Amino acid sequence: MPETKTKESRGFTRPLSLIMAAILAAVLCLGLIGLYPQAFAAFSTESAEKIIGVGRIQSTPTTAPPASPTSRFAAPKLSSADEQANVNKLAQPLERTLEDAEKTAAIANDIKRFGEPDAAGWFTTKASAYGPSSAGQWTALGTELTLTSTDIGIDIDYADLLGRTIEIRYNGTVVRTRIVDVGNITDPERLFDLQPGLCTAFGAPTPEFGWGVRTIQWRFVD
Repeated sequence: MPETKTKESRGFTRPLSLIMAAILAAVLCLGLIGLYPQAFAAFSTESAEKIIGVGRIQSTPTTAPPASPTSRFAAPKLSSADEQANVNKLAQPLERTLEDAEKTAAIANDIKRFGEPDAAGWFTTKASAYGPSSAGQWTALGTELTLTSTDIGIDIDYADLLGRTIEIRYNGTVVRTRIVDVGNITDPERLFDLQPGLCTAFGAPTPEFGWGVRTIQWRFVD
């Protein structure tokens, strides 16, 4: 009889141990869930939000692009007017350079055609005068030649200068005139023909006679 009782007691103890172990496991699971609820929520299919990390350190991903860093050294945004002003400032030195180059080329061309001018820009050449029979005729630019006209004619090889304004200096007198006519001047040392009014302005005894061929100085005005 005692031996039989011992066997029954052992058979009853074994299920009791299993029950206690199950209860202890359940308590431990409930404790873990209480301490780290987010860890278990991460594995739940019912959560619509994806959570990265476990425990109290978590982050939620987002599809929004990261904000651009702002530098205190960033250049301010310019208006269209300011941008155009900057373009103009950059273009001005280039325009001046081109203008200077054009002027230099023009001066070099003038020297080649008319010789070296003095420091004030005066060229030296010889000039004859229109004869008395020229009165009443029309110039290349359509002006009528009279005994008081003060314009000037130039050799046909320089017809590109028609319409240019020049100054002529002779014997201390300077007269501003315009090139309005061209003609075939055969003397290579002569460049101009003066109209009668110019001859008078420079001291010729009469508008139509007395000038001949004289050395003058001249320079461009425009």
